[in-house]
Amino acid sequence: MNFHKLILIGILFIFFDFNIGIDLVPDFVGFLIVAYAFSKQNVPYATLGLSCSLLLMLFSFIEMFQVQTQPFYYCGSIDLWMQFVFIAIGLINILFFACIFYVSNKMLKIENSIFPKVFIGAQILFELFNKLGLHLPFQ
Repeated sequence: MNFHKLILIGILFIFFDFNIGIDLVPDFVGFLIVAYAFSKQNVPYATLGLSCSLLLMLFSFIEMFQVQTQPFYYCGSIDLWMQFVFIAIGLINILFFACIFYVSNKMLKIENSIFPKVFIGAQILFELFNKLGLHLPFQ
């Protein structure tokens, strides 16, 4: 498969969450697929994208085994070190999507394709709606 098909399949694994006690579509599989796509490329920032994918895969694998009885944002206070971990994960996510955009843009520059712009725009909207959803009051 080519880079863009693997990225799309990996992002779909990351995006969809079907839970019945366990996650039927685990995020770490999506990050693994994206890491494989990055490993096949010889353009700048592909190795950084591979590293980000593997780190996010590790974090999502660990997160899969955490028992959560209520959403995390209902917790009272968070330890300072955990705040740094969450900030680091957010920054790694930004680097992850930037690497996808950059590698895709380098590969499709010859073809003058709009895929990278559409993809990064969709990812920004997804992240925006995902983060906004956490802050909406629930009745």
